This record gives sequence, C-alpha cells and structure tokens, in this order.
Amino acid sequence: MEVRGTDEEVAELFYPDDEPLANLRRVFPDLLDAQTIYTLNLPSARAPRHYISMQWMAFESPSPVMKHRDFCVLESLTSIKTPRCPDLDPSSGVVRGSMARTGCIFMEMTDAPGRLEATYFVQMDFHGSAPKAMHVHGMRQHIRAILPTVESFILIARLRDAAFLAKLVPTSARRTCHCGDAVCTSCSSHVTFDQHLDSLKLRICTACVMHVLLPDEFPNPTRSSSHLHHDSNDDG
Repeated sequence: MEVRGTDEEVAELFYPDDEPLANLRRVFPDLLDAQTIYTLNLPSARAPRHYISMQWMAFESPSPVMKHRDFCVLESLTSIKTPRCPDLDPSSGVVRGSMARTGCIFMEMTDAPGRLEATYFVQMDFHGSAPKAMHVHGMRQHIRAILPTVESFILIARLRDAAFLAKLVPTSARRTCHCGDAVCTSCSSHVTFDQHLDSLKLRICTACVMHVLLPDEFPNPTRSSSHLHHDSNDDG
C-alpha cells in the first residue's frame, strides 16, 4: 500500500511518550487496552528511532461469538512469556494469543517523492476454539484498519502545523474553514486534533487538505500567520 508522507512523519506516530495508550490507538483502531511492562531502550541522539519495550495489548474481537484477544510482546511484536504478564483469568473473557515478527515496514519510494511503500507483516495465532476461518477474518480486518489510519494521522499532523485564522465572528454567524474561506459543508469536514489532555474540533476545507497532502500541486489557501496551537476555539 502507498502512503503519502515521510519516514520522519511515520516515526513520530510510533514515538514513545507519556500517553502510550492514546498513541497505540491511533495505529490500532481495534485496541482495547495496553500497558508498557518494561522499557528496554529509549531513543537517543545517536539513534533517534531505536526503541525497544515489552508491551501488553488487548484487541477487540472481530466477531461477537469470539472472545477478545490479548498479547504480551517484545517490540517489534514477537510474543514472549514472562511472570510480569501472565495470562488473564478465563472469567475476563480474554484469550492469550501469540505473534511472531509482526509489524509495519515503511520504505521511501525513490520514483515518487513524498510517498512511502507500506507493508504490514502479520504472523498471528489467536489460539482458543474459534474456527480457523474466523482467525483469518480477524487478521484481515485488523490489517485493513491500520495502514489507512497511518495516512490519516499524517494528514492531521500536517493540518495541526498549518496556519489558521482565529475566530472572527460568532459561531452562529459563520461556516468557514479556519484558513478564512467560507465553504459549504460538502467542501469541508470537521477534523479533531489532540491537544495534550483535551481535543479540538475544527472545520477544515478541501483546499487546506489538498495543500498539506500535495503542496507542489495545490497553493496554500491560508491568509494568516496564526497557528492552530494559538487558537483554542472551535468553529462549531
């Protein structure tokens, strides 16, 4: 699958911080819960993308007749057994699965600047008594959800760093993009940006979206030097 973005933007998505659960949910929409058990290696100035940790993760079942699954893994996602992360009690409704050398690989496309070739390798055993066909369906559903989420994160990150106008008139009197252009609802949509402990919902027009995706082909529609993090108001 092709993804619009750079390796730096993808690395930011996977960068560890103080909100690991929120970050993992950006990548895995079917994630129920997660916990870092050990951090074995943090990024450094010499190796800014080198990060190793032991993680516990629980994922939503793709079917109501199949129990949820949890995994204890060493990144890059290979299941391990450790007393610090025992199997959950059967009464929890969660069955321990296993992974082997599972993860995403992003490579820059030399013939298409600004694009990445994204591949998601999955070797997963759900265990339990569910039919094999249901296991395969669950893996396919899991894969289909992840890679589009990565491109969506990159788009939102670019919009977050773009310049927008502050609120100029009351919400009830306008329906404009924060670049200042008045737009109809068919040419715009609401985008939610994470703001530390809160979130901010703004109306963003198609022109702004196309500019951050393809800046060489679509001119910047913005008429202000104000930035998103300077404006905490929603447009409604």
